[in-house]
Amino acid sequence: MTIFPNTKAVINLQGLYRRSILLPSLTIITDAKGFTSTNMFLCLATITSILLFDVNEAFSRTAFRLISNAKSIAPESFPYIAELNVFWPNQKISCTANLLSRSVMITAGHCVVDEKTKRQPGKVTKVLFRPNRKRSYVVHATGKFHGMLKMSELEDEEGILDYALFELERPLPVCRARCGRIFSIIKLPVKDVRARKWEVLQPSKELFDQCSFFSYGASEEDEPDGEIRKLTNISVSAVNGRLLMPMRLNGQHAGQGRICRGDSGGSFICGTDFGERIYGILSYSRLLLESYPSSCHGEDNAFLYDVMADVRKMLPSIQTSFAMLNKTNELIEDYERCNS
Repeated sequence: MTIFPNTKAVINLQGLYRRSILLPSLTIITDAKGFTSTNMFLCLATITSILLFDVNEAFSRTAFRLISNAKSIAPESFPYIAELNVFWPNQKISCTANLLSRSVMITAGHCVVDEKTKRQPGKVTKVLFRPNRKRSYVVHATGKFHGMLKMSELEDEEGILDYALFELERPLPVCRARCGRIFSIIKLPVKDVRARKWEVLQPSKELFDQCSFFSYGASEEDEPDGEIRKLTNISVSAVNGRLLMPMRLNGQHAGQGRICRGDSGGSFICGTDFGERIYGILSYSRLLLESYPSSCHGEDNAFLYDVMADVRKMLPSIQTSFAMLNKTNELIEDYERCNS
């Protein structure tokens, strides 16, 4: 069934009229160019009507929010994910970040940069890795960072750029134990990190049903509580240089949002023939649904879909950022270290 008018985008509707549960199959939209405002509205309306029945998995994701209906998991199982404390002039916020090399992490650009002024009012004060649910390993940032923040409307084929690489005060002992703690990195979807121009490594089709989203943040019951959460069975679509995650059925509420405060910068991880890679960075939510309650603590409304920055689209910029931070050699060394 084609759901994007005048495009080649196709969604897999296997099991569409089955019971109202999310099925573990996956759909990828490979070509969704040439949108008009009318076509985009029809597209989203179709997605919504599909989800009111049931929908399979796809490939996309992002948002300024939090994983409300996800499961808490053991933090030591994902030693590259950290919680950020970020101070802005008038508030303290929480975001999620992922370790790409021993001293470089990636988060959403809007966590530290103002979208309107393009200035950096947000300062990362603490990076908290949790060896278990009761303890934290705190690292500080140097204040040195490089990234891109460029938002656009959904019909804009250029997509969005929403990431920031920032430097830690001291390198972490990645892929080896220290005091019982093992740190690791999540690799970028790059075929050869040594190449002058990075080439995209696509996810393995055989592992699509294992793609997951990870983040710290609020839940349906409470504010951010230091728990890392894993969201699976997610519907994701690649559209115009971004990943879209539409609302899904959740119990009796058809319009539950999935992403809440603290999830910005969270990672969408998929398997490849060479191990897991990061494919999405959570950015923001779109199209307020006032008639549906939110599944995020302290929020009143749900959204039609969440948006993730597509890491594949941002690879040229990320490669430049590593060079600007003088961390390219470090990245190469850590990829080799973590291969052994």
